[in-house]
Amino acid sequence: MTDIRELHKEEYGSFPEIVVTAPAVVSLLGEHTEDYGGPVVQYASHLRCAVAVSRRRDSSLRFFSASLNERKKTSVPNLKYRKEDRWSNYLKGFYSVFIEKGAPACGLEVTIDSDIPMKVGLASSSAMQMAFAFAIRELVGISCSDEELVSYIRMGQEEFLETVPRRADFFTMLNASPGNLVVTDSRKDAVSVVPFDMQDKVFLVVDVNVPEHILSEEYGDFDDEFPGFLKNFLKEKDKRSLLDFPVLGLKTALGSIPEGMRKKCIHILEEVTRVNEALQAVERGDFSVFGRILSRSHESLRDNFEVSSPEFDWIAKRCYEISNVYGSRIVGTGFSGSIVAFMDRAVIPEYKEKLDEYERIFGFVPSYMVSLPSDGVEVVSRL
Repeated sequence: MTDIRELHKEEYGSFPEIVVTAPAVVSLLGEHTEDYGGPVVQYASHLRCAVAVSRRRDSSLRFFSASLNERKKTSVPNLKYRKEDRWSNYLKGFYSVFIEKGAPACGLEVTIDSDIPMKVGLASSSAMQMAFAFAIRELVGISCSDEELVSYIRMGQEEFLETVPRRADFFTMLNASPGNLVVTDSRKDAVSVVPFDMQDKVFLVVDVNVPEHILSEEYGDFDDEFPGFLKNFLKEKDKRSLLDFPVLGLKTALGSIPEGMRKKCIHILEEVTRVNEALQAVERGDFSVFGRILSRSHESLRDNFEVSSPEFDWIAKRCYEISNVYGSRIVGTGFSGSIVAFMDRAVIPEYKEKLDEYERIFGFVPSYMVSLPSDGVEVVSRL
């Protein structure tokens, strides 16, 4: 990325008071279970979103995305959702909530620059939100815990965009460091950092580059109905969570409900088991078992949770054809995503040959990047 301080000065005439960067997040297991009490295993990628902020003397709010070459503006008294403001609504939502919670209502000059690709399941919007929120908290000096900061971000997005981002993404950004995985357990409301000595192993993140309208036709159609169904089901069974059922007991209880709903419930319960097994494999340094668990998770996401497509499945299956490619799975929560594969660094050229074959079969040109656990959110400069 270009030096964001220089971009900010060129745009507004002076250097920013603060620059914060936040990482992309790669989900390895459990991201579809978070809302239902399951743990999520993630790490922070080397890709980052940088946000530079200066305060103004008036109430004007100016946002400049250098990576998109777009400018948006409003004012503190007019903080509200506007469809045409697109990406800046994520920032406005948080700032609106933060002011409601007692932050000074000052004008801002904001510059964003990011090398995180959008719509491939790497939390690009959440990284922008975290970098902005972290910068504002540091700049105004408001006493606010990490948990409160995350809740304000989520409240703002729900209020402005009527969607709620994953808590785990933000807690991974806040707790990540090189050589470590981050586990967010929503049931226990706990975050833990797990060392992962990968030796000569890497993650390869593959963007399948399938147009969004094609992916939307391939995904299952139960997602909108599933949360409401599950809430009613648990109330009827007098349970707080699916995790209160043993696997066999849940399968019996779900015997008479629609097949699509039943399979999603099974995925949630079995994914929790996979997370526990994967963490045990990490502790032992058992790369083969860890990789197989990733692949089993993909198979369940494909068959039970129904959030895959032939393109993702084809690339995921290639791990069975190359020695020392240990496993792979889809990353993303639906209608967008990528594949993360776990392998020896030495076999990347052979794996790339399979990606060339994918292009010949499907007609889409995939891209990939080598990825390792990296730093979390950080302040990189202050005046």
